[in-house]
Amino acid sequence: MDEMDDFDLKEIVGKAGEKTEKERIQQVLLETRWDHKRTARMLQVSYKTLLLKIAKHRLDSIGPVFVSRLSGTHAILYGRKEV
Repeated sequence: MDEMDDFDLKEIVGKAGEKTEKERIQQVLLETRWDHKRTARMLQVSYKTLLLKIAKHRLDSIGPVFVSRLSGTHAILYGRKEV
């Protein structure tokens, strides 16, 4: 089997799109302190779609409990304003 047989452009593009989607959702969730309604509005998707995407990308495992324990510089990096 030739190395080029394993090269699937559609698959590569799909994975890149999924990664970008996950990173953007995570970023907005952190900016809004996990306010799902605001996040859905900012991403211009329905509330239900956002919840499905959070589950799909398993972002619920890094939810607000994790973010609330951050302080100082790390809090700023994760969207919290107070230091």
